[in-house]
Amino acid sequence: MSDVLIVSMNNIYLTPYISNYLNICQNKRLEVDIIYWNRHSIKEKSCYGNMKPFDYTMEEKTSKIIKLLGYYKFSRFVNKELKKNKYKKVIFLQTIGAILQTFLLRSLYNHQYLVDIRDYTYERNVLFFEIEKVLLSNSGLNVISSNAYKSFLPNKIDYTVTHNFNDVDFSRIITQNRNNTIRISYIGLVRFDETIINLIDSLKNDERFEFYIIGKGAERFKSYVERFSINNVFLISQFQPEDSANFFYNTDIIFNLYGYGTPLLDYALSNKLYYGAIFSKPVLVFEGTSMSELTYQYSFGIQVPQKLFELDVNKLADFIYEKYEQINTEFLKRGTSEFLKRVRVDNTIYNEKVSEFI
Repeated sequence: MSDVLIVSMNNIYLTPYISNYLNICQNKRLEVDIIYWNRHSIKEKSCYGNMKPFDYTMEEKTSKIIKLLGYYKFSRFVNKELKKNKYKKVIFLQTIGAILQTFLLRSLYNHQYLVDIRDYTYERNVLFFEIEKVLLSNSGLNVISSNAYKSFLPNKIDYTVTHNFNDVDFSRIITQNRNNTIRISYIGLVRFDETIINLIDSLKNDERFEFYIIGKGAERFKSYVERFSINNVFLISQFQPEDSANFFYNTDIIFNLYGYGTPLLDYALSNKLYYGAIFSKPVLVFEGTSMSELTYQYSFGIQVPQKLFELDVNKLADFIYEKYEQINTEFLKRGTSEFLKRVRVDNTIYNEKVSEFI
């Protein structure tokens, strides 16, 4: 019987921070089971642990009824495993996965589970918020990926901050031959199509720029690019996770214009922030978000005014070009260095607390 259960509501390749927990468990020689929702119907491997996939295909455009059925079936799958195997510790990599097991956890695993909170979910819903308060009050450790999350989470509860950050093996980096154009890259699971289309329209056939869309879903823009004969937008829909660092290293500006005006988007800190810091690359963000505040504080962001994006997107290309040309490389590197120092201090504390908990 395994000592620890890790539960993810996503495919493993979309949950890179699972490696933090696996490394600690491996160092302590603990046996681990990993339940993960195989939404994309792919076979995955893990560096450590026994894989227990929940196979249920679900894409972005899946109907609400099919999604709800998936959540119900996943909840039952996890519930069965929790009852069948009395684990010493349980780690939930998303809030919703833990919420679905709140009352079972309170009765069978009180103070023996960890909740890793990576996004805003349904905290505005009174019932959800009250259940979440019970869940987090009875956990052994609550982890958040941004201090800003404290503004919507239950108060009078302890939270430990971590960051979606892993050091990069620079010996694996391959420098590409480049022309003098400014390369903007969206790297990762492709979502937020409307903002991507707006940027394509602003940059199309502008000789100053290249726009790379890299990740699952990039193929959705193929017909649009071909229909308007756009020659400076490039689509890469499949790549290995270990190639991510190369893509970030070989770009000039990292795309993070996900949106704004909702807690999910305003408070989130994506992994683009950390790749920007590691490689001293400016990150393209919306003003008024947590991403904007941090990249401004540490001098490695291009903050796009929301009104510019809403009212005059045609001026966006000139705005980005002017801001990029104004970047002081010395300030940029100094800022990213200071940011990474802060990240490493937070992550050291986080690792110590997780190790103590497990």
